[in-house]
Amino acid sequence: MATYYRTLTQDLQQSEATTVRRYLLTQVGTAEAKTVYVSKAGAAFAGAGGTATVLDATLFRVEPTAADLDTLGPVAFKLTGATDTDYVYGMRVVSHDPYADIAAILSDTGTDGVPLADGAITAAKFGANAITYTAIADGALRPENFSGLAQNVGCEVQLSEATTARRTVLYMVGTNEAQTITISKAGAAFAGGSSTATCVSGTEFALTLATADLDTLGELVVKSEGATNTQYIHGIRVVQHDPYTDPHIVRRAVAGKVVTDTSDNTIKIYDADNASVLVTLTKTTSGTASTWNAS
Repeated sequence: MATYYRTLTQDLQQSEATTVRRYLLTQVGTAEAKTVYVSKAGAAFAGAGGTATVLDATLFRVEPTAADLDTLGPVAFKLTGATDTDYVYGMRVVSHDPYADIAAILSDTGTDGVPLADGAITAAKFGANAITYTAIADGALRPENFSGLAQNVGCEVQLSEATTARRTVLYMVGTNEAQTITISKAGAAFAGGSSTATCVSGTEFALTLATADLDTLGELVVKSEGATNTQYIHGIRVVQHDPYTDPHIVRRAVAGKVVTDTSDNTIKIYDADNASVLVTLTKTTSGTASTWNAS
């Protein structure tokens, strides 16, 4: 007499009332009459109320009764015939309905992390105050958790800036991968440019804006796109003045003295130690207007 072992991965509701939901399909060694025994929650095999019926050739349908499924835990069936014995195991008797109780299915099968379909989360899905800061664990919101990430870097870059270091911006990507850069100038559509992105370390990248991509005054938005994730970098402003030397920036950054020199019509702005001249402004006059230019 030969012995065969078959594994079925299937959940059966405790004392399932619907006949078709109790059916198990399995292959046997020989198409012959079978006596069915059941093992409940690891106990010894005992006579079952169910039957085994030929479906096609050696494919059988095991039909447990509701009484065969009255104990939570693993359940197995033994089918004995004149020629061979077949064991069918791997099923579970569970309290939830595997056909309707979605929350329990996700928990029991470990698939509660399955991605939601596009548009699955809408305003109507959330009650008032459903999401608060106490509901979000520390570190839950990280760049690598997002396939599309918007970042605000908040910096000014001079129009057609020539110095590479002054047009380099650091930002984070979701996945360390090659990035394709496109640019939106002053609210226009994204288009290809000459700017590049290079990995600094891990998921931190350095964006080097090309001089040619800085030819339009106004807001500049960068789209950094990889095979897996896309990042949008906001907060870059292309400006006429030099953010590194112009006097309105200097006045905010230092508390040094300001000296007016009438001999050469200049204003000199010193550093906080009053030791070094940070910028010299030279006066030019056109009609009734006087202009002070940095030099």
